[in-house]
Amino acid sequence: MFPISFEKNSFNDKDPKTIQFAEFDAALFQLRKIASDIQKQSSSQNLSLEMNRISALPFGGIYKNTHSAGLLQSTAPSLGQTSSIVEQTGSTFGENSSLEMNRISALPMPIIYHILSFLPAKEVVRTCFLSKGWINIWSSVPSFHFNSRLFRYMKTFNKFVDSILFLRDGSDMQNVSLSIVGSYDNVDVSRIKEWITYAVRHNVQVLDIKNCCGKNIQLTPHLFTCESLREFKLFNNSLSLPLRIWLPSLKVVHLISVSLKDGQLDEAFFLASPSLETLILENCNITSGILTISASQLKNLNLKGNFPSSIVVSALNLISLKLDITNSVPVNIVFNGNLKLLSDANLDLKVDSTHLISIVKNVRYLTVYYVRSAVELQKDLATQKCSETPFSNLKWLKIGTLFSKDEVILINHILMHSTEIESVFLVNDVGKFDGLKNIAQVEQYEVKEWYKYKLSHLKLVEIEGFRGSENEMELVNLFLENAIVLEKMIIFLCKFGECSSIDELELMKVGRKLLTQPRASLTAGIMYWRMAFFNSTLSCFLS
Repeated sequence: MFPISFEKNSFNDKDPKTIQFAEFDAALFQLRKIASDIQKQSSSQNLSLEMNRISALPFGGIYKNTHSAGLLQSTAPSLGQTSSIVEQTGSTFGENSSLEMNRISALPMPIIYHILSFLPAKEVVRTCFLSKGWINIWSSVPSFHFNSRLFRYMKTFNKFVDSILFLRDGSDMQNVSLSIVGSYDNVDVSRIKEWITYAVRHNVQVLDIKNCCGKNIQLTPHLFTCESLREFKLFNNSLSLPLRIWLPSLKVVHLISVSLKDGQLDEAFFLASPSLETLILENCNITSGILTISASQLKNLNLKGNFPSSIVVSALNLISLKLDITNSVPVNIVFNGNLKLLSDANLDLKVDSTHLISIVKNVRYLTVYYVRSAVELQKDLATQKCSETPFSNLKWLKIGTLFSKDEVILINHILMHSTEIESVFLVNDVGKFDGLKNIAQVEQYEVKEWYKYKLSHLKLVEIEGFRGSENEMELVNLFLENAIVLEKMIIFLCKFGECSSIDELELMKVGRKLLTQPRASLTAGIMYWRMAFFNSTLSCFLS
C-alpha cells in the first residue's frame, strides 16, 4: 500500500542540501508562537507555566549565535551533524541556546504533541532537525494536517503522505485533516481513500476532508462504523451512506457544499449517531422533498442555504439555533416539542415561516434578520396567550431592520416583553436585500400609541447605518426615555455611498439634537459616529 522508502524530497520540493540553516531557527520560532497562543487559551496553571518557558525563548538567538561563530552555511547539515551541533555549547549555538532546546524537550510529551497539532504535517516532520531527541517525535504525533497546497507537485504530496503513514509508529490518530487542491487529472482519489482507511483503522477521532480538486472522493464504508470518530467535517463532495452505520462517539457533523442523495440524512443516520450534539449544514444539495432531523442529544443546529420545502426538527435539548434559509419559495419549518433549553437563536429567513415565537420565546440571545422574519414574529406575538410572557429571559437582541413602520412596532413589542433585556443592536439593512418590493405585500399595522414601559436593565444600545428617519428617531427617543440604567448609546451613520441622497449636514444637526434629548438615565452617554469621505477616519460627538 505504502512505499518503503522515505524520500528526502518529502520534506521539501528542493533537495534538503539546499535548505537554509535558518530554518532551524524558524522551526523554533513557530513552536514558540504556537505555544504562546495555547497559553492564552489554557485554563491549567501548570500548562500555563510550561508555556511561559517556551514563550520566553528569544527569537533569533540560534541564528545569531551560529552566524557569529561562522557556521551559517548555504547547505543544511545532516541529521547526525545537526544533533551534534545542538548538543554542543559555547562554540556553536552557545550555552543559552542549548538550554533553550533542553527546556522545550523537557516539556511533557502531551504538551509537545498539542503544540505540534497546530502545525502542518510538513513542518511537524521538519522538527526532526531540531535535536537528536526530536528525530522520532514526529512519528508518534497523533495529529496531522496534510495540505497539498504546500507542495509544488501533487506527486510529491502523494509520496509525502504515503511515507508519513508508512513510517509512523502505529499509534492511534486523534486528528487528521486532508486538504486536496489540484488539477482534475493529477489527483488519485483511490489513494486518498486509502489514507482515510488508514486513519479509521488507527481510531481517528477528528476527520476533516476538504475537496478542491473537482473529483469526487469515495469515502470508505469503514468510516461509517468508526466507533472512535467524534468529529467529521466534509467540504465539496458527495456523501453516500452505506446500509451499515454505527457512530456511537460522533458528536459533530459539519457538511459544506455536500451533495446528499434522497434519504441520506434520515432517521437511520440519527439513530446510528446517538451522541450527536452539533449538526451544521452549509450550502448542501439535498434532493429529498423533506429534511427530518431527529436527535435527542442535539444541542447546536446550523442550517444555511437552500433546503427542501419541508423541515421537521425533533431536538428537545437544543441550545443554539442558526437558520439562514435562502430559498426563493416558502419553507415550512416545524419544531416538535417545546425548546425550553434554547438560549441562542439566529434567524435569517428570506421566506415566510410560521410559529417562530414558539421557537425563540425562551432564548437569552436573539438575532433576527430580514423584514419577513420580523413580521412573522409580529403575527405570533399577537396570538400569544396573556398568561405567557415571551422573551422573559432575553438579555441580548440584534435585529437587521429596514426601519419600516411594521418593524419599529415589532421591536417595540419585543422590548415591552423583554423585562431582562441588557443590550440591543439594530442594523439598518436598507439596500441589502433585493426583495424590498415584497415589503408592500406585508400587512400594515397602524401605530395608535407607544406602549408605556420601563427598560430597567438596558445598558447598551447600538444602531448601525443610521439615516435619521422618523422611525429611527422614534426608537432612539424610546430608548432614551425608558432605559433608566442606560450607560451607552452608540450610533453609527450610514457609510459613504449608502446615503448619497441624504444631506450630511442634516445628519449632523440630527446628531446635535440627540445629544440634547432628555434621558431617563443620569449616566447615559451618547456616541454619534460618522465615516469621513473616501477614507476610514472616524469622527464623533460625545455626550
